[in-house]
Amino acid sequence: MQDMYEALQKQFRESMARLGSSVCIVTTKGDAGLCGMTVSAVCSVTDTPATVMVCINRKSAMNAVFKANGHMGINVLNAQQKDVAMQFSGKTDFTMEQRFASDDWEHSTRLPRLKNAAATLNGDIIQTVEMGTHTIFFVTIARIYLDENPSALVYFNRQFHELA
Repeated sequence: MQDMYEALQKQFRESMARLGSSVCIVTTKGDAGLCGMTVSAVCSVTDTPATVMVCINRKSAMNAVFKANGHMGINVLNAQQKDVAMQFSGKTDFTMEQRFASDDWEHSTRLPRLKNAAATLNGDIIQTVEMGTHTIFFVTIARIYLDENPSALVYFNRQFHELA
């Protein structure tokens, strides 16, 4: 039975790798600290009120920071921001301070905003749901920034791809 479960889990992961998705960096800043991470599990929920959901692994130390701060910025990456995605992926030696130190970031807003992102959505976390290994964050959007000439960075089959 365990072998069947592990086989299904492996097939599920492979099938999800074939589900192309946008690449985002989610950020938060507040009493619990400043943090950001690369995610691909972002989805619109409704436009009334404007709400998205973001999934973050419960083992991530940043999970608790997002919960405690209670708000989130969602930066949808453009095609030229693969390096930023890698810096925030946790697969480099960049500290959190180093991740936000570049001129790519605007710090004058309530939440750090990635300049030239295809879109940035800022809002409050209104609900969380624990599901398996992840927390689903429901975020109502209060502020949106849109790039006038967007492109997209997508993640498909465990690789980044650019869309113009």
